Amino acid sequence: MSAPSNSEAATDRSRRAVCQSIIQFRTQSSTVSSRITERPRVLVFSLLTLVWGGLTVRAAVRGHDPVQVLLLASLTGAALTVLLFHRIPNVERLVVVPLGVVGVTAYAVGAPTDLPVLLVLLGVGGAVDLLWDPTGNVQGSQSD
Repeated sequence: MSAPSNSEAATDRSRRAVCQSIIQFRTQSSTVSSRITERPRVLVFSLLTLVWGGLTVRAAVRGHDPVQVLLLASLTGAALTVLLFHRIPNVERLVVVPLGVVGVTAYAVGAPTDLPVLLVLLGVGGAVDLLWDPTGNVQGSQSD
């Protein structure tokens, strides 16, 4: 075998450079697309955190029932958890189950608000969702 000529070596280097640029482009484009799909979700949970946090502070300042303040604080904590840990798979499915427990407890105590019903519905929905599809991989009508 003879050594490759200068033109063959140059062609080989240019092919490698093209392949590396394609790989780099694919990596960058997948990162950009994941950022684009995360933005609305982050925005929604940022707004929910601000709204529920404001309602919690308002309820505490105005002297509302402590159970109502606790329920609003738990909603704020759940939204903040989803916001901070949004890269963890299924975090929004996991965080609503404790909300259901808080809702059942508040309902049993006899909270003077309708918030326990909302929390119970969220918790039951999250628990059923986790039992139905623990991995979160089933999409649409694939559950057969």
